[in-house]
Amino acid sequence: SGARFGSSVSAAVSPVGHAVVAWAEVRGEPRPRRPARFRIVVARRAPGGAFGPVEPLTDWRRGPSFLTAGVEAGIDAAGIATVVWTRPLPGRGFEQRSDVGVASAAPGARFTAQVLATRVDDASAPALAVASDGWALLAHDGERGIRAYERAPGATGFTEVHATDPTPAAGPAVAVRDGGGGLVAWRTDAGEDAGAQ
Repeated sequence: SGARFGSSVSAAVSPVGHAVVAWAEVRGEPRPRRPARFRIVVARRAPGGAFGPVEPLTDWRRGPSFLTAGVEAGIDAAGIATVVWTRPLPGRGFEQRSDVGVASAAPGARFTAQVLATRVDDASAPALAVASDGWALLAHDGERGIRAYERAPGATGFTEVHATDPTPAAGPAVAVRDGGGGLVAWRTDAGEDAGAQ
């Protein structure tokens, strides 16, 4: 197909051997005034099996750079795979805006996608954690601060559970345990007070 891997790739394995790999797939060579096309894709494997076909989670898009796409994957003990991404939007000059999406699927089922945010300024790679019982927590950054979302086992989508004030914050990290207890951390850049919260 002429497609190749981009710079963003993530993999996860469940406690019983389900596996998922997600990445930014690139088509064409970047040229001046004609950026490469890219999309977010995933491949899954059942315990003891081989990886299935590549499944697209987004459509093809030309962007300022596929190198700024961020992808994170997770999977629970039942084999429900979850992938979250930030994907740069076409822009001009130094403008750097992205959309943030997530998709999930049970073994053998098709992925269902959810848009979490659009036109987010200065978003970096998202963070995702999936507990073995199916609780999931994700976060992304941007000019307006950190946004975190959770999904309970059996729920059809994520809901926002935390938002910081629009202060300089980046690089979110998340952790979640069985039962839904979670943690969201991020970097701040406020001179002498720089650190994690």
